[in-house]
Amino acid sequence: MKILLIDPHIEISNHFQNNQNVHIFRTNELVLDFKNSPDFEQVYNLKESELQLTILKLRKLGPLWVRWTDQHFEMEMILRESLQFYLYLKSYLKNLNVKYAIFHTSICHHLYDNIVQMVLEDLKIPQIFLYGIQVCNRLLPLIQSSTISDRKSLDLKVNSYNGKQDIALFESNLKQAKPPALNVTHSHNNKSIFFALFFWLQFFLKLKIKGIKSNSEIPYVSKLASRTFFNGIQLLLSQREAIKFYQEKMDPFIEDEILSKPEISLLIAAHYQPEATTFPEGGEWNNYLDQILLIRSHGYQGTIYFKEHPASFSYYDHIVGLTKVGCFRSVDFYQSLLKLGCKFVPPTVSLKEDSRIFPKILPITMTGSIAIERSLLGYPTIVTGFPWYTGMPGCYSLKDIKKALRIGFKEKLILETKKFLIHKISNHTLVNAVGIATGLPTSNPNVFSDFLSDYEQLINTLRKK
Repeated sequence: MKILLIDPHIEISNHFQNNQNVHIFRTNELVLDFKNSPDFEQVYNLKESELQLTILKLRKLGPLWVRWTDQHFEMEMILRESLQFYLYLKSYLKNLNVKYAIFHTSICHHLYDNIVQMVLEDLKIPQIFLYGIQVCNRLLPLIQSSTISDRKSLDLKVNSYNGKQDIALFESNLKQAKPPALNVTHSHNNKSIFFALFFWLQFFLKLKIKGIKSNSEIPYVSKLASRTFFNGIQLLLSQREAIKFYQEKMDPFIEDEILSKPEISLLIAAHYQPEATTFPEGGEWNNYLDQILLIRSHGYQGTIYFKEHPASFSYYDHIVGLTKVGCFRSVDFYQSLLKLGCKFVPPTVSLKEDSRIFPKILPITMTGSIAIERSLLGYPTIVTGFPWYTGMPGCYSLKDIKKALRIGFKEKLILETKKFLIHKISNHTLVNAVGIATGLPTSNPNVFSDFLSDYEQLINTLRKK
């Protein structure tokens, strides 16, 4: 049986192009040619329950539909085209005799690769993701047989790497209140709406010129990432109004209020959205309004502090282009938070160990590195999603809020967390030579050689399993 390599980097493709044990599969080269599918006749024998379930699964990708397409007036038609793509892909992949599939990304966060993942799930083919982890520039293979809720570390030995030095460096930066070595910073230009408008106009014109020059048929997957020029403008304006509202309503003396309370306060350390760390990784509770309603349903009546992510104030990113924050942040969104008893924390307020409020808050994060940082300092965190560090000591679910609020500093937690992280990294990770999650591939040929050696070991071990 073969290992399916989904959208591998060109260097990986070149290395394995003559290997009979792998099959290279590129989603951006697929053109919907449904009637030429070898098993098209099987479509007529679809069970009603299977058809309904597949449509339901596609609808559950709601946050991705919002992120990647603005053709909402065509949504029902696009949904059915996606269904046809799913059926075509299923008939194609089932004939490849695949044992495992490897995605060359941390997580599926586009519409088309989520549909590929759905097909693999239905064919009962385990999916492996090369996850770029924050504590070091390495890739942790994660495996899931169904959805992200059953995702876990693959834990296959691919080398003799020791992760102690990585955790020591991460700890050192943490204690000095420095950001992680791989942290992303945002320039002043990112926060200028005028710069973003100029970029969007330039990008859109280039796209149109490229489209005019090309007479080839656009693959179906390209249609799932379409956005009109005026929709981009609308997103920027919505984001600007939301930022102004948040800044007007945030309390510059919020730290004094938190310190004056005898009890520990809940604080939502919000993620930048849209991003894979909130969906799909955020799971069922990927919306902050839903989270707060759930907290209130558990009887919590105190103030819930909401600290917006600094990237939510950026309009543009040099890798992703428009941040599209306007899809998930608006004046209505922030007004709803206020109605539910939230107060806004200035983005400049630190949640690090050197912060005045550090021991007085219990942060809530979907998948953020704040949970790793706090566990390494001996403090608990509420984690609502499915991060790569699932199972790490010091992490509690939303239903355990009352319990977590009673837990303070625990020195034992520091040692348990170190042991957990070192085990994750040591022997089981590959050097991130291709720049997954960072966009920074290595230029060192020796590092790349080590990566290919470890990757080949991963392939060979999977084939023997």
